[in-house]
Amino acid sequence: MKINSIITILFKTAFATALLLLLTLQSCIQREDNFLLKEYKVKGRLVQSCDNHTPIANKLIILESENNPILFCNNRYKVVSRTYTNSDGYFELKYDRQECIYNPKVSIEDPNGHPTNNYPLVTYLKGNENTNLGNVYLHPTAIYNYVIKTNTPYTTADTLFYNIKYLSSKDSVYSVAIGPFTNGQDLTTHSHSAQRQVHHGDEAFKDKVYDMKNIWSLKATNGLKSKKHSDSIIFYNCVPYTITVDIRQ
Repeated sequence: MKINSIITILFKTAFATALLLLLTLQSCIQREDNFLLKEYKVKGRLVQSCDNHTPIANKLIILESENNPILFCNNRYKVVSRTYTNSDGYFELKYDRQECIYNPKVSIEDPNGHPTNNYPLVTYLKGNENTNLGNVYLHPTAIYNYVIKTNTPYTTADTLFYNIKYLSSKDSVYSVAIGPFTNGQDLTTHSHSAQRQVHHGDEAFKDKVYDMKNIWSLKATNGLKSKKHSDSIIFYNCVPYTITVDIRQ
């Protein structure tokens, strides 16, 4: 009786283990990036800009890997995959799932073969997974406008200076607006070329201009206080952004 009980327990345990393994295997097979795949794919469509989706054909696109500081990986820059965009701008880059890559990025290859002159389109891909980038812009642009918030009747003697720039930039050129200013007043819409586009891991693909600095200052007169403001700001290309200039006294 005791032996039969032990055999029954062992049988149930083996059956449960086999069932768990089967379910795990099925789960892996259902995943798009399962272990049976021999390669990963990075695909997208190269177009002109946010407001001009004209496809760019016959452009040489590459998947690059940066130098890797990790000892067990190949510590050198390399091009992992190459392809040309088709007549509709679509491209598909393939690389072996065993390929060791670090900070992969999609670029347009320099025709003269100089890696430092490659034109990056998408940086910081997650890597080692299938990725659909959707539209990739050759000339991505961030669009933003300034809206004034005020409770004070400024005059033509008051001047507002404003600018958006990269944090590392020493650009001191400002746009200028002359009073009077009214609450809710919309200043001229501006645009800024993208520094680069970034793929955010598991999130939907977004084109991002980052490390930007929002600076404005008000030179006020007639006893009103002058104001200064500076902060970091993030834009997503093709998505209009509103910057509030609070010059309330």
